[in-house]
Amino acid sequence: MVSIYMVLAVLGGMLVPFQAGVNMALAVRVGSPVWAAFVSFAVGMVALVLYALRLPFPDWSRVISEAPWYLWVGGLCGAYLVWMSIFAAPKIGAAVLIACLVGGQMLSSIVFDHYGWLGYEARPINTGRILGAGLIMAGAFLVRKF
Repeated sequence: MVSIYMVLAVLGGMLVPFQAGVNMALAVRVGSPVWAAFVSFAVGMVALVLYALRLPFPDWSRVISEAPWYLWVGGLCGAYLVWMSIFAAPKIGAAVLIACLVGGQMLSSIVFDHYGWLGYEARPINTGRILGAGLIMAGAFLVRKF
């Protein structure tokens, strides 16, 4: 059975080539992938601030003092992803970009699942998972070739 979470994930995935495309077009207009990524994040930040202000405030002093350093790098990962998409999309196209993103996500996801890193439930690497990741990588190669 398909859960609402899977549907939401598919819809989110469908937004990735759109996001890369609008950011790529913005980069042409502003003359820089970095400035386009900055604008993209600024618009997203405004939307999140408007939403977050309606929620209870966390105890920031506790969060800052107790959270491990690596919990603060999610924004850097997002910044790299947006910049890389703007930089790579015009050269390799939307389909290859997304195929490579999904392939990379699958490979790292299998490792994160195997070790149960960052709170994921541990799910051991097995032949089926390796085969599935290999098929995704083969798909990325075929999308690029044809």
